[in-house]
Amino acid sequence: MARLEQVGLAARSEDALSTFSAGMRKRLSFARVLLQTPSVVLLDEPYGALDSAGFDLVDGVIADLKRQGTTILMATHQWERAANMSDVALVLDAGKVVFHGPAADAMQYEPHSDAPPSGGAARPFLRPAPASAKGSPC
Repeated sequence: MARLEQVGLAARSEDALSTFSAGMRKRLSFARVLLQTPSVVLLDEPYGALDSAGFDLVDGVIADLKRQGTTILMATHQWERAANMSDVALVLDAGKVVFHGPAADAMQYEPHSDAPPSGGAARPFLRPAPASAKGSPC
């Protein structure tokens, strides 16, 4: 029950999972991670389907895991948020590494979207920082 309290779901402990929203399911996933003491945690879009309170919850869980010495590998489009709590960043653009180095230096990459070719959906990507910027492009 303590882990459900930690992720804000204690009041829903008796409810069927089918009644949970996507954000609640994400919170439940974090509660399951917290039941263990993993040495490595893989997070794929941990902020997806969450509101601002959920974002703060994820930040807190990640901070707790880091304090316990857990290695965290995260794929996210919330790169600014992730860079503020990460040690090392790897930035991809169209599947290619465009930056690998200290997370604080990854903040020099500015996210934006280009118009899609042939009218398809826009594809977000990161524009490399000017050549004078810190960081080691790969």
